Amino acid sequence: MVFLRLKTLGGGKILPPPDLKPGGRSPLLPPRLLRLWPTATAMHKLLSICDDYGKEFSIKFNAKKSKWLAIIPKKRCWLHYELHGCQFHVGGNRIDRVSSYVHLGHVINSDVSDKDDIMRKRCTFVGQVNNVRCYFPTLSADVRYKLFRSYCSSIYGCELWHLNDSNINNFCTAWRTGLRRVWDLPNTTDLLHLISDDLPIYDELCRRSLLFIRKCFFHTSSLVQFVTNYGIFHARHKSLIGSNFHFCVSRFNFYSSLFFNGCMNVSNNIVICYIPL
Repeated sequence: MVFLRLKTLGGGKILPPPDLKPGGRSPLLPPRLLRLWPTATAMHKLLSICDDYGKEFSIKFNAKKSKWLAIIPKKRCWLHYELHGCQFHVGGNRIDRVSSYVHLGHVINSDVSDKDDIMRKRCTFVGQVNNVRCYFPTLSADVRYKLFRSYCSSIYGCELWHLNDSNINNFCTAWRTGLRRVWDLPNTTDLLHLISDDLPIYDELCRRSLLFIRKCFFHTSSLVQFVTNYGIFHARHKSLIGSNFHFCVSRFNFYSSLFFNGCMNVSNNIVICYIPL
């Protein structure tokens, strides 16, 4: 399976072709295109179509900022040798191969693990906590905690993490350390969630994952609904969505039927059935 990210020149601002008729509409492209294809041959055909499209509508793709990576199943390790000399070109320029890249703030890597993204979010979080401590040293602890909640708690993309990933422990450890710094507490302090009157960070990650799954389950798109239903009811633990959902069901001990009927308040249920770390 091959991932490709194409980037257009000029940040997606495309000039109309010289032969565009008056009143005609020029094609518009986003500055970044993400494509997924099952084989290298299919990717070559895609890039050939992109070249033809670019010539027809005077669009240029930036090969230097475009990247591609391959995701190879463990049972087909021999494909690494076939792809070793594989090259892709767009507009006559070669596209570099990478093992990971950032797309919409989320790190995608060739082994389909969350380690790189979790470590990136951890480093971002540590920097945000340092900024709060550096720029607001004279504020009281409760005010600093409000700033902490506002500026250090985004964790964009955490809904896509596998909740059984051991690397999440590293993020949770950094979170608790940052929370102690905000409250000016010693390193041996426990029960930080009681002091902060909030959920522990791991349960907060579970809450966000459940809210994401619920939105996908009741999404207006039939395709999104199908993928979500298949992950929960058929693929189960072989799917990220299914694995996270069934993990949360066992952790918080709620009835899945209430979740599917839309009768359950996810946040309240987690608070009531919350299991301490």
